[in-house]
Amino acid sequence: MIFIFKTIKWFFVILFSLIFLIIGNYFSKVFAGYYRLNVEQVYASDHFNFLKSHFEVVKPSSGNKFPTIIMFHACGGPYPYLDSWQKFFSDNGIASIQVDSAGPRGMSRRTAIRTICSGVDLQGQERAGDVYSVLTSLDQFSWIDNDNLFLAGWSHGAYTLMDFMTMTNELVPSNIIDFEEKNIPKIKGKITFYPHCGILNLSQKHDWRTKTPSLVFLADQDGFGLATQPSDCIDLFETMNKKERHIDFYLMENSTHVFDSEFYIRRGIVYNKEATDFAKNKIISFIKSSGSKDN
Repeated sequence: MIFIFKTIKWFFVILFSLIFLIIGNYFSKVFAGYYRLNVEQVYASDHFNFLKSHFEVVKPSSGNKFPTIIMFHACGGPYPYLDSWQKFFSDNGIASIQVDSAGPRGMSRRTAIRTICSGVDLQGQERAGDVYSVLTSLDQFSWIDNDNLFLAGWSHGAYTLMDFMTMTNELVPSNIIDFEEKNIPKIKGKITFYPHCGILNLSQKHDWRTKTPSLVFLADQDGFGLATQPSDCIDLFETMNKKERHIDFYLMENSTHVFDSEFYIRRGIVYNKEATDFAKNKIISFIKSSGSKDN
């Protein structure tokens, strides 16, 4: 009997030690990224050249200059539903550039889901360097109407844009050597879908660089793990709007994470056409007015 108890005791000691090591290893990687300890630092122009081969550019069929949306995908990499968004934008006279943050880094969908979605790799402050590198090199695209430049992000891409909005010369993207706040062009508006607003989102502790008009779509049945709880975003946005209202957010009813994808993503994610159509109408009004003030 004593032998059995000792065996059970050591079993649990070993089990909890392994659990502790696994958890410790995970958080060490998360915070290493957060504190720039495991991030390769590069010049913005070099990073733009690194990313641009994976751009998906869609423009209206006629015209010379277009309002333009720079798009940033969710943690699993580009999905077909973002192609649908690009077609919708083009049909409404809007150009778009979909920036792939996973492909140039050699990440397959499975790898991106395992590492980016878990928070181990490519956290918002690092991916903000993707945003900065693209924005500071847009002079390579003569068809962009620089007075009508917008950002859009989905899930991890939305969280990335929120982190980017906190970047200043004192708080810089973790992967960019030559960040200069003055080089960021004027952003007319920002569109985000179901962002992560909780722990490690820099907007929890740092003000946005500018009060850029922002349009946000949240899902009432969200909860991608604990990462995309809509209540975290509502609390944060209400606090941010107290001094000056610049964020309009909508909690979409009967909507899951990635409610705007008509393509299958995974079990538990359901397409909501009514919510998607609502978002489309709001976005077009937002782009035409450069700010949504009707919420």
